[in-house]
Amino acid sequence: MLAIGWYPSVALPDAEAAKPVPAGPTELSARLTSVFDSGQDCDAVFFIAGPQPAAEEIGAHRVVLRRNPHLGFNSNEPPTRRALPAKVSLWAARQLLRAHYLEYVGSENACEASRVALLEVQQKVTEEELAELEGVFGPLDASRWAPLKAAVDTQLFADCSLQLSGGIGILAHRCILASPEDGHYFSATFRWPGGESSSAASVVMPEGLSHEALLTLLRLRYGAEEFQADWILEARHFAELFDWPKVRKQCEAHLEALLADSELADTILLLSFYIELDSAAMSCTYVASTGSYYPPGC
Repeated sequence: MLAIGWYPSVALPDAEAAKPVPAGPTELSARLTSVFDSGQDCDAVFFIAGPQPAAEEIGAHRVVLRRNPHLGFNSNEPPTRRALPAKVSLWAARQLLRAHYLEYVGSENACEASRVALLEVQQKVTEEELAELEGVFGPLDASRWAPLKAAVDTQLFADCSLQLSGGIGILAHRCILASPEDGHYFSATFRWPGGESSSAASVVMPEGLSHEALLTLLRLRYGAEEFQADWILEARHFAELFDWPKVRKQCEAHLEALLADSELADTILLLSFYIELDSAAMSCTYVASTGSYYPPGC
């Protein structure tokens, strides 16, 4: 009875509103930031000017830095070395360069990560050093920079060529094809004798990869979200071979969407999607010319 009498007289607490999920970096931003942090495949080197040789240098990538128009990376010149004013600290220079690699998911918050990084630099350096930094990098305002995806969508500063059968070559950037976490197919190729030293290494693509499927793969690797589904099965297969997990998942998600539409889910597509082969026991090779799979040696 006490409980019955107490219940209606005591207001129950309102349920807490769901907290918004904080924005995170785009996959392209996270991957390229990892490449920057590791110093992989850099084609721009920054160092502190002085009478003595630089004790430490900072490597970066012009295809990313070109999002900042003040840096002037808009022409296809050889790899560059740039001296920074003597009063600029390596910490501040590295933070500013790294800010160019940061971008959040969503158009409204895209430059927020860069803004926070730039604000930290502004708060920690002297006015004199800030003036020197702005002389090199321009106003520390990320809203004036181009979107990261738009910046890397170029053939400027390409340092490798993907060679298909028939003599077709597609220019690309090593820092986008491979990272410390993925893209090990290309990492191994670039480590092959001659691959690291060549400024425009040629990478022979696997047999069976068509020009159209490779373009689809590259669009996704460079940050695109939408693509045509004509070559999706072939693209999914080679995304796994290249060790591009995000691209593979994008292809699989698109396939699932197609299969959910009964008008598009024809018999061949259904069979192709649901055939699961143990990769440790048998490899499955897609033949673009016939639209079928066959296990080698069978």
